[in-house]
Amino acid sequence: AGVRLQDRFYSLEPALIEQRLAALAAVQEVKVSTVFPDTLAIRLRSRQAVVVALVKTAEGGQLPVQIDSLGFVFAWGLPAGQENLPVLSGVEFRNFRLGMQLPHSVVPFLQDLRKLRVQSPILYRAFSEFKLQPVGAAQLEILAYTINCPVPILLNARLSEERALYTLRTIEMLDRTEGLSRIKEIDFRTNSVVYTKGVD
Repeated sequence: AGVRLQDRFYSLEPALIEQRLAALAAVQEVKVSTVFPDTLAIRLRSRQAVVVALVKTAEGGQLPVQIDSLGFVFAWGLPAGQENLPVLSGVEFRNFRLGMQLPHSVVPFLQDLRKLRVQSPILYRAFSEFKLQPVGAAQLEILAYTINCPVPILLNARLSEERALYTLRTIEMLDRTEGLSRIKEIDFRTNSVVYTKGVD
């Protein structure tokens, strides 16, 4: 906030303090006010990760970064107690820096994930990875993986609670009837489920 112990109450500038705090990548919203005679009130809302992505380091390794439901990349590492966040792959970071935002075409999908996490945490935790696949200029498809299914799943770039439940139940049914080891890919992009079998 840039506030020092020796600063006088009447010299504080709430708008300037807000500006400093809003510049921090992890801050989503901030409101600063002074309360006479001697109080500085700071209200912060921090960003909450819905996925993590991997960023290449200068040494050739990879480090995880946290991404919120608005597509902002705001922190390094995994959030404490949330090490099982799904991975978002298929993202290319150029001139990476904290505070950068993913393309707007990704945001609706990330907001779906936030809703799924709130409404049905069990369904949310069933997915381990979402790979972005651009289709055309500003459209996306998702190649998803679940924690119990090694078969890639094709999705449209939206994932409601109903759609997630339908997807997981269909995978379970296919495992019982066909055996997942015989299936190469499952396509949920239309109203009819299409799956491709591998060569026996």
